Amino acid sequence: MVKNLGKGTPGTGVSMIIWCNFLDLEESIVDMLACQWERTLEGYDNVKLAELADIKPWFLTRYTKADQDRVKSYLSNIALIDDSKTN
Repeated sequence: MVKNLGKGTPGTGVSMIIWCNFLDLEESIVDMLACQWERTLEGYDNVKLAELADIKPWFLTRYTKADQDRVKSYLSNIALIDDSKTN
């Protein structure tokens, strides 16, 4: 259940409902990455971020189409972090 928590986050103009949904999506992505690291990558310490962010498309079906696009964007950005450190 989503509650209306007020007019918004101070200084952002973003409603609390949108802000909470955003945080829920980020938490879900972190959980998905943790599962990827534990189950698929077997907790390997030296995993590349690109490997961590290589989530099978099947796992994205739990999200709405709009959220799938956001998750893909997050994962793409995470995968690029390794590249930016080596260039």
